[in-house]
Amino acid sequence: MDYIEIISAAVGGGFLTKLFDYLLNLRKAESDDFDTIVAQWQQDNARLREENKEHERRQNELYKKIAEHEKKLSALNAKLLVMESSYMHIPLPSWLKDIDGTMLAVNDAYERYFLIPNGFSKSDYVGQTDFDVWNEEAAQQYIDNDILVLQSEKKIWFGRELIIIKNVDVSDNWRVLKYVRYAGNVAIGIAGLAIPTDD
Repeated sequence: MDYIEIISAAVGGGFLTKLFDYLLNLRKAESDDFDTIVAQWQQDNARLREENKEHERRQNELYKKIAEHEKKLSALNAKLLVMESSYMHIPLPSWLKDIDGTMLAVNDAYERYFLIPNGFSKSDYVGQTDFDVWNEEAAQQYIDNDILVLQSEKKIWFGRELIIIKNVDVSDNWRVLKYVRYAGNVAIGIAGLAIPTDD
């Protein structure tokens, strides 16, 4: 064997060894990178699963709360319908104001006896104050008596109030009962009922 062949073999074998080592190291580095990516992915996946479980738990709690509120709302609506139907069908003029004096509701009899003859309807009065429908003297009297009811020990007032129908004072034809309305122990407004007299 010739020196050139020996040197060529040594150089060639060393080169192949280095090339082989390089390729192995490259593959190992890629394998390590892949293992790192897989480990990170598994860690992220575990974290996301836990977060998802927590979101599902919270979502189920919210569904339960919504169902409870819907049940309560349904019960309140049923009670409101019963109260409203009984209130609206009382044959005597009746009404309900909030504590601030804003009219919350008037029944059909109130509209028929007091509003329509004066050119108003329920929608003109509900959400408004006495000053928007009645003359200043009558409206101020209504408010003063509402305050008396709120401040009285019995929370009831019965008496005569100024009632003007088509510019005629018909106050002697009616007596007014006012009382405080409560929701639980909290005063929510003033309710009233106009009772015709036999005069």
